[in-house]
Amino acid sequence: PVLEITVLRFIGATLLHAIASGLIGFYWMKGKLIKGLAIATFLHAGFNYLILQLPGAEIYASSILIIAGLFLFYDFDLIKRIRK
Repeated sequence: PVLEITVLRFIGATLLHAIASGLIGFYWMKGKLIKGLAIATFLHAGFNYLILQLPGAEIYASSILIIAGLFLFYDFDLIKRIRK
């Protein structure tokens, strides 16, 4: 179980930082950097809370990141469509 939890947290943390960076970049591009920083900080804090405070919540934290990543892909897709 220790190895499984370690791998899940490693993948979750990597995905978290990629999504947080994407959010900051997306809102920076829109001229709303502070909003992007706030959302990325909230996402990071929520992820950390789930994995550190609630035993067995790694799967919920990872699910939230996957959903956030899908929304981020959608947002960038909208930007690409507008710029064409």
